[in-house]
Amino acid sequence: MSPNPVKILDLQRIWLAGALVFAFCAVLGLSLLRAYPEANKDIVVYMIGQLSGMATMALGYYFTQKAGQDAADAAKTENTGKMADAVVAAAKASTPVTTQAAEAAQATAEAAQHEADRYIDPAEELFKK
Repeated sequence: MSPNPVKILDLQRIWLAGALVFAFCAVLGLSLLRAYPEANKDIVVYMIGQLSGMATMALGYYFTQKAGQDAADAAKTENTGKMADAVVAAAKASTPVTTQAAEAAQATAEAAQHEADRYIDPAEELFKK
């Protein structure tokens, strides 16, 4: 049985993000304890800035991915509620479902599906590139 490439990729991302955050914290701690030569000051500041940007992006990926999933769940919940309201309205009709009521229920279901399709998960956009 071969390993799942998705899980391996997730593990690599976790290790890379952890290494970047650890490296930033370590370099920041070392820079507080040690004085750098004046000639190297600019390059050290530049490298710490680059490292902080990479660590921020790694952490941001995980928080954005979670926020994107929460937004998708909220949109799905809202759309499911709209569709349930349309079904209840059709079921409560005292007369058999007319063509007009069926068309209204279909339009509501299509609108809910359109809203769900409109949502773009930021994590999926990263994988498309």
